[in-house]
This record gives sequence, structure tokens and C-alpha cells, in this order.
Amino acid sequence: MPCSMLTLQDELDGKAEVLLDPNTLSKDGTVALSTYSISEDGNYIAYGLSESGSDWVSIHVMNVTNKQPMPDKLSWVGNHHLPLDC
Repeated sequence: MPCSMLTLQDELDGKAEVLLDPNTLSKDGTVALSTYSISEDGNYIAYGLSESGSDWVSIHVMNVTNKQPMPDKLSWVGNHHLPLDC
């Protein structure tokens, strides 16, 4: 079953752009988006990915403007509530 994608748009009636599609992160569909948080200025998104139904997630950060992930990640995160106060 396909996972939901995160999209963004400039206006309420504007065209939606895909920001993050977890369906493209693994060939067998075992990676799921489990949590996310957007920075107050809207420039960054932190998101948690879980593999194979695991409760553990890896936390990634993406620059929303250029849709590029930052190079670092946090692995084996258990409690994945992500307040991103930047």
C-alpha cells in the first residue's frame, strides 16, 4: 500500500509540488514517513523514516527551498516527537 506524500504549494489554490515521497525511498515499499516537523520560518523540515515497520526511526532534515536533504541524520531514535523551533 502506497505511503502518503508531503506536498507544498505557494497559495491555497496553487499547484501542489511533491516535497517528500516515501514511496521512492525503497524498492520494496518498506520505508515509511513516521513523523515530521516544519521550522517556524518554513525553510526546513525534519522528518522521521522507519524501515520494515520498526518503531525506531532515522531523523533527516531537508532544505525546503531546494528540496535537498542535509548530509547528517540521527539514527535509532525512539520517541519521535519533533518540535523544530528554529
